[in-house]
Amino acid sequence: MDNAVLIGLLIRQRRLKNNWSQEGLSKGICSVSYLSKIEQGKADASGEVMKLLLERLGLKWYDDENTVRRAKELSSKLYDAIFSMLPKSHTRKLLDELTDKWEVYSCCPYFIELSLERANLEDSFEPDLPQGSHEYFNKRQKELYYAFLDQLDELPRFSDTALGFAGAGYKNYTVGNYSQALDDLLHAARLSQDEGRVHLTLFIRLTIAGCYANMGDLDQMDFHHAVARRIAQALDDEDSIYTIDYNTAATHLERGDAQRAYDYFSKVRHIKSKLNLHKLAICCERLGKKEEALEALETAQSCEYEPVAISNETLDWMLAIIEYRLKHPDHLSDPNYGKMLLSGFENLKKNAPSGFIRFHIPYVTGWYTANRQYKQAYELLRDFPDIGISGLL
Repeated sequence: MDNAVLIGLLIRQRRLKNNWSQEGLSKGICSVSYLSKIEQGKADASGEVMKLLLERLGLKWYDDENTVRRAKELSSKLYDAIFSMLPKSHTRKLLDELTDKWEVYSCCPYFIELSLERANLEDSFEPDLPQGSHEYFNKRQKELYYAFLDQLDELPRFSDTALGFAGAGYKNYTVGNYSQALDDLLHAARLSQDEGRVHLTLFIRLTIAGCYANMGDLDQMDFHHAVARRIAQALDDEDSIYTIDYNTAATHLERGDAQRAYDYFSKVRHIKSKLNLHKLAICCERLGKKEEALEALETAQSCEYEPVAISNETLDWMLAIIEYRLKHPDHLSDPNYGKMLLSGFENLKKNAPSGFIRFHIPYVTGWYTANRQYKQAYELLRDFPDIGISGLL
């Protein structure tokens, strides 16, 4: 964005915030018509006029060589961190420098980029962008803006970035459009490797594995998990290694291999995670270990909120529905169970990623089938033809 345009937008923004008229701001400095052109970026004001306008507004424009050089370097590093999906711990020093000198960086030629980068990395910060600045955004500013809006899937329209295609792929993955998701994600993986974005590549490989898991292609799931594991080990990323093991075991559980899943979840029961304990309880339920299942559910009640793709209330429902089944052997003929199951499932369909929905479909079809609601069961399974219900009824 041209400096004259940016300064003009800043002057207009601060003038309106102060509830000043153009006449009031320009008095004794320049004509109203000249100020109007400055605010529209149509006039490149003289240094003296610009200085006087900014001083009257309580602003100072920092465009000295040292400030501009460091602002450019800082913006470049922050952009790279965002589009590489680096952990926030990797950007702490950069973000500290940005916030400590915000008075300077918020009034320099890289103000737009730095505002958007700070907003992407600092949850409590809202970018105070001048009204009308969006129409002047360059490619990088657009990328940062859509990243801030959490609309990464919009990036491929104008930017061939790995993060953009990863965002598009992840969005398709969460709604169950796995074929399109794989097209986007595999392209993202190639771009990410070319760009040298290791952390982003790890995220992409994990999501690709998730797609294949939900499609029932366990060989491809294992292949991409193996690639992701090597990257995670190189990065010493224990959280990603845990995710790989969890997703692998959960997939085997969904596919009917409760014993193999139990072998994993029973070993990590010490990790106080509602999702871990939910899966352990399911394994125990299917293997006839009722007391161990109830023990897992009781432990889960004391777990704190965990940041996952569904709400804590939904997690609590997932645990409660298992407990109801364990304590009511005749649940398939119990209207209260049906009401609890179907209402919770409707909430899942509206608010949860497709993987959580798929996991609960066999229980819903089991209820429909046991109560001779064959049409409802057929309509549900029609959209998920690869899901079986053996062993759940």
